Formats: sequence, C-alpha cells, structure tokens
Amino acid sequence: MRRTFFLIACLVGFSVAAVAQMTPEEKEYQTWMKTASAMVRGLRTNVEGKNAEPAASDTQKLVDLFAKVNGFWAAKDPNAAQVALDVQAGFKEVGTLAAAGNFTEASASIVKTQEKCSGCHDIHREKLPDGSYKFKY
Repeated sequence: MRRTFFLIACLVGFSVAAVAQMTPEEKEYQTWMKTASAMVRGLRTNVEGKNAEPAASDTQKLVDLFAKVNGFWAAKDPNAAQVALDVQAGFKEVGTLAAAGNFTEASASIVKTQEKCSGCHDIHREKLPDGSYKFKY
C-alpha cells in the first residue's frame, strides 16, 4: 500500500514538475492544441451531419488557430512552421468542400489533414512516464 502511494505521488510530482518547466508560451500552445482537438471533433460532427454553415465556421476557427501555431514554430523549427501552414491549408480545403456540399471529400480531407498533425506531434513531443508530454525542439 505504501509503495503504491509512493509511486502515485512520484508520478503526480513529475507531472507537476513537467508543467512547471513549461514557458508561458508553451502553456498557451498546449491550450491551443487542446482547443484544436475539440474543434476538429466538432468539425467532424458537422461534416458527418452535412451541416455546411457550422462546418465553415469550424474550419475558419481552425485556420485562425493554426496561424498562431505557425507563429509559435516560425523561430523554433521551420519544418514545424510549414506543417502548420499545410494544416491550415487542409482545413481551408475542408471548408471549401463542405460549403460546396462535398461532405464525403471534406471528411477525407479532415483525415488527411490530421495525418499532418500527427507527423508533427511525433517529431516535437516526448511522452513522459506520467503520460504528459514535453516539447522537443
């Protein structure tokens, strides 16, 4: 019992330490990524439901958010900054397709765009033992 408690306390401590080591800019970026994840879920729901206007609104929010992501990476890693631009273009395409009523293509474009996101996550995030992540530059 004591050993289990000790292990849990260590994991919580490491988690708090990892968050405490993040810069304010990194914390803000982390918030953007969590927001992006929720936005993409909403976009997917709107595309699957063939709701063109809400899908257009969702895509515009994602395009705006990835402009910020591009700014974050611009001075740190030009490749990651380019991925942000590519993701931004992907969401613009989703919006255009949804507005035209091409929901099947819009759905496929979401998948393609998210693959770009995953590639960047694989390169620039390191999973810590407690399940949280730290930035890799």
